[in-house]
Amino acid sequence: MLHEMLDRYMRPPAVSARLTPLDNATVQMFEARFTFGFIREDIYAYVKYPSDDRYYTLRAAQQRVPIELRIMKKSMGEFYHHLDKDQLTALRHLNPVAAELSDTYRRLDRLRKFAAHAKSGVYGIVSQMDSVSDGEDTLETLSLTSTHLVEILVDGAMHAHPNLFAGALAKTYVADMCSILPNFRTF
Repeated sequence: MLHEMLDRYMRPPAVSARLTPLDNATVQMFEARFTFGFIREDIYAYVKYPSDDRYYTLRAAQQRVPIELRIMKKSMGEFYHHLDKDQLTALRHLNPVAAELSDTYRRLDRLRKFAAHAKSGVYGIVSQMDSVSDGEDTLETLSLTSTHLVEILVDGAMHAHPNLFAGALAKTYVADMCSILPNFRTF
């Protein structure tokens, strides 16, 4: 199903229609699923083959996590807000995943301001990565947890509402969505 949805996303729009707020949220959730997949791959690539180049890729990926989680949380809220009662009922099985994702976001939120600050550079989140107290999750653990939770949540929503995702993706085109990407420095 994921490949079919990606194919719809990559093709020029089949339907000439304006995107509704639900369509926008649906497409943004779909995009988040791939963004977090790339972040996960960057983290695992460093673990499997550590190198200086991959180290900086790992750190960049981890700096993106709080920013992307904030975007995902907003898209997810918008998505749930525009669903009717029956559609929400079909997603009830994902509530524990959404709750765990919100908890992960809360734990990462204190790091968000460092990642979003224009002048933070490597002195933002990177400077706090190794300074965690006993019992506190590391940034690496929270990053991997969030990538898996986003993938589970979006895949579950796609399986629960394939027509909703297919319809939204048929109305959009990659270039159209790139023009509305938020500026991460405005968070």
